[in-house]
Amino acid sequence: HEIRTPLGHLRLLVDHAADAGLSEKLTRQLEEEVLEIDELVAQLLGGSKLDTLGPERRRVDAIDAARSALARAGEAATKLIADETVFVDADPTLLARALANLLRNAREHGGGLLSLRVEPDAGSVRFVLRDAGPGLRPEDLARLTKPFARDAADSAGSLGLGLTLVARIALAHGGELRVGEDGQLMLYLPATFST
Repeated sequence: HEIRTPLGHLRLLVDHAADAGLSEKLTRQLEEEVLEIDELVAQLLGGSKLDTLGPERRRVDAIDAARSALARAGEAATKLIADETVFVDADPTLLARALANLLRNAREHGGGLLSLRVEPDAGSVRFVLRDAGPGLRPEDLARLTKPFARDAADSAGSLGLGLTLVARIALAHGGELRVGEDGQLMLYLPATFST
């Protein structure tokens, strides 16, 4: 958390630099770098929370969590597909981090998010992300969930922590990150009950 304060100061300095006449291109590059550092800090904090505290389980509305994640990622609410209310037994902060990482992965490595489906599945809730990319194979996922693993074609500058953290969050909740038959990523978490 000690890094958050300097990051806040950096954001203010970038804003002031833009107001002082720094080129728009350079300002945008600085903003992108600050956002990348902020994202890395979020990944590290999520991992640290798992290591030190573990998940704080609560009954969480899975559709509301997905809707919030889409909004925070700047994705259209129309990309959410859900037919019935379902609840997960999850830590809300860690669930938000897992969904954010999956959405970021779809945007940066999958050609863009097409849909996020939330549905019950035999005692679990399944979050299915469909993107515009070719999909993954199970062996790809096994490799990409190792810390600092990156796709050879990665041009987004990823550090390879996103899917690793998603897999760890799923496992800590008694769930799993899987690849579906058509290569889409699916996050399974234990359900509580539905209405």
